[in-house]
Amino acid sequence: MVNALTANVSSLLSTSNSSLMMTRIAERLYADMRQRTDAIDESYQARIDSVSARSGTVSGRLRDAEKVVKATENAKEQVTDIKGFLRDMKRIVAKAENNPAASELYSKQFNEKIQEINQTANRYSGDYNLIGRPNGATLLPEKKSIQVSDNGTNLTVQALYAGTSFNIVGTGADEGFYYKNNPTANVMYKVESLSEDDKRLSVVGHDGGRISGVTVGSDDTITFKVDDGPSGSGGTTFTGTLQKGGLELMPAWYYEELSTTDGIAAAKEAIRDAEANLRKVEFSVTTVKARAQPKLRSLQTEKQNLSDEISALARDQFTKIAEIEDATRAQYNAVESSLNNQSKALSGYQSILRGAASGTFLNTMS
Repeated sequence: MVNALTANVSSLLSTSNSSLMMTRIAERLYADMRQRTDAIDESYQARIDSVSARSGTVSGRLRDAEKVVKATENAKEQVTDIKGFLRDMKRIVAKAENNPAASELYSKQFNEKIQEINQTANRYSGDYNLIGRPNGATLLPEKKSIQVSDNGTNLTVQALYAGTSFNIVGTGADEGFYYKNNPTANVMYKVESLSEDDKRLSVVGHDGGRISGVTVGSDDTITFKVDDGPSGSGGTTFTGTLQKGGLELMPAWYYEELSTTDGIAAAKEAIRDAEANLRKVEFSVTTVKARAQPKLRSLQTEKQNLSDEISALARDQFTKIAEIEDATRAQYNAVESSLNNQSKALSGYQSILRGAASGTFLNTMS
C-alpha cells in the first residue's frame, strides 16, 4: 500500500546519493583553484621572464669581461716565453760575433727566433689574446670592449703588441706600393695597400740574402735592393718609410746579416730595446687587468643577485600556489565531512521511516 508516508521515504532515499554531489563540488572547487593559480603563474612568470632577460644580458657582458681577464693571464705566459727567445737571440748574436764565417747560419737562426716570438704572440685566438694578432696596417692588437651599463657605456682596453713586425710605405717613385711583413712566416709581401685582403704582387723571404744594400735614415726612411732572381743577378731598389711595430726587431738583413761589426752592434742594441719594449707590454697588460677585474667582479655580483632573485620569485610562486591548493583541499575535506555527517543522520531517519511505513511505528502508537 502506498501512502503519503511511504512516498516520503522513497523521496528521501532517492536524494541520498552524495557521490554525485561531491563530484560536482570537486569540479567547482578545482575550477576556482585553477583560475587563482593560473593568475599567480601568469603574474610571476612575467616577472621571472623579465629578470631572466636581464640576467641574459648581464651574462653576455660577464663573458666579455671573463675573456679579457683570461687574456691577461695568457699574456703573462706569452711574455715569459718571449723573454726566453730574446735571451736566445743574445746568444745567437754573440756566436755570430765570435764566428763571422758562420754569419749566414746565425742570421737564419736570428730570423727563426723572430718567427717564434711572433708565433707565441699569436698563440691564442683573438678573444683571448691581448698582445698578439695585430692589425696589419696599425701593427697594434685589437681593442677589447666590455659593456658596463644599459646606456651603452663601454670599458675599452688595449694592450701593446708583444710580437714584432713592420711595414714599408713606398715614397718617391715607389709611392703607392708597400712591403707588408708577415710576422709568423718569415717573409714580406709587396702590395698596393695595407688592407688584409690586398693582392700580393711578390713575396720576399727574409733569409737567403735576397735583400741587400740597406740604408736607413734618422727619420726612418729606408732604401734597399730586392734580388728578383738567382743570387747575384741584380735586383730592384725600393725606397720608403719604415713603420715598426711591437718589439721593433727587424730581420737579420736589417743588421747586415750579422756579418759586420756595425751589424752586430745594431742587433745587440735592438735586442736591448726589444726587452725594454716587452716590459712596456707587461705594464700595459697589468693596466688592462687592473681596469677589467673590478668590472668582472661587479658583473659576477650582479649575475648572482639576479639568479637569487629568480630563485626567490620561484619559491614565492610555489608557496602561494601551495597555499591555494591546501586551502582548496581543506575546503573540499570540510564539505565532504559535512555531507558524510548529513548522510549518517539521514540513514537514521530512513530507518525510522521504514519502520513507520511497515506499520510497526503506527501499531505502537495505537
